[in-house]
Amino acid sequence: LWFLWFLVWFALAFAAVAAIGRRLRLPLPPRRLVASPLALVWLVPLTLLPQVFMGLFTPAFGPDTSTSLLPQPHLLAYYGLFFAHGALLFLCGDDDGRVGRRWGLALAAAILLCFPAGLATMGSPLATALPQVLYAWLMCFAAIGLFRRLVPRESGTWRYLSDSAYWLYLVHMPLLIVLQRAIAPWDLPGTVKFLLACGAATAILLASYQLVVRHTPIGTLLNGPRGQPRSRAAPSASS
Repeated sequence: LWFLWFLVWFALAFAAVAAIGRRLRLPLPPRRLVASPLALVWLVPLTLLPQVFMGLFTPAFGPDTSTSLLPQPHLLAYYGLFFAHGALLFLCGDDDGRVGRRWGLALAAAILLCFPAGLATMGSPLATALPQVLYAWLMCFAAIGLFRRLVPRESGTWRYLSDSAYWLYLVHMPLLIVLQRAIAPWDLPGTVKFLLACGAATAILLASYQLVVRHTPIGTLLNGPRGQPRSRAAPSASS
């Protein structure tokens, strides 16, 4: 759950930047530089700098894991770029779905090109930085596009699961530990026990969300007031 600590830092930074932007009446960046594949032109170079500091002591694919109370600067910068792009995307808007429109191409490039290239160059932080950064961003864009393809319209079921996801994330760990210990002695294949544990945990947590979270102050704290439209600030800069 260390990433929650990162979110605290990002939320404070976002509040400060938003306050300064309102006071100085700073415009939003052009929408085409945020809500289109052109975003990669500035996102990839910025992400490369923190990426080269990943895996210096233990080469691995993907970003490092935070291991201290004070976040490592390269990790804070790395994840902060993804947070910042998400915030800008929300503010600028993407009603025409340009982000992830070519999700199939992005997914193929990430899996067939960037992933093997990143694995092959893990021994060199400089060489592996570009394919790993491209993999991360292309997979993000592909995931957005694929979800839009599978769920093209507002869905009550997906909205409910989205609202419940934060609660499930916060409290799933102790429940899974209990379930794993309970079914460990059972004479069943590991895959079956894995599916049983995950399925039971999800069912129990969804029930707890409905009964003790969704219509209570806890739900308001986690997801904001229900029944109000989710607003988006009007863009100050046009594409």
